[in-house]
Amino acid sequence: MEYLHSSADFEGSHFLDNVDVGGLTFKLSASDHGLSYLLALLNSRLLRWFFPQVSAPFRGGFRSANKQFLSLVPFRPMDMSAASERAEHDALVRLVERILSAKRAAPDADTTALEREIDERVYRLYGLTADEIKLVEESAR
Repeated sequence: MEYLHSSADFEGSHFLDNVDVGGLTFKLSASDHGLSYLLALLNSRLLRWFFPQVSAPFRGGFRSANKQFLSLVPFRPMDMSAASERAEHDALVRLVERILSAKRAAPDADTTALEREIDERVYRLYGLTADEIKLVEESAR
């Protein structure tokens, strides 16, 4: 399974052309979440299932990822002052960092177990029922 359907420019070396290639930046109110947290959400099975439901097809089999469609993605903000939410946020960030590190070292590295853990955490974060999880999982096959 390929994990990165969405990626981040951690160094800030690229510019955002939101008309042709799609992209997003954080609003100040969400800036303490960090790009790795956003990657966990956007690359989770849940949001990879959700996004095609609200976006338009784009050339080459891609989906249009401009503001019109990205604004429909339900970003789950964390209360960073609550210890349990901070811990969950940090756990997701660590998982993403482990995946990125593994893929940098060996692009073909198997990160399936890490991806699965992210999916399970995101399902809990969004409060999905067993039936909802089943729907998402079955559509990913």
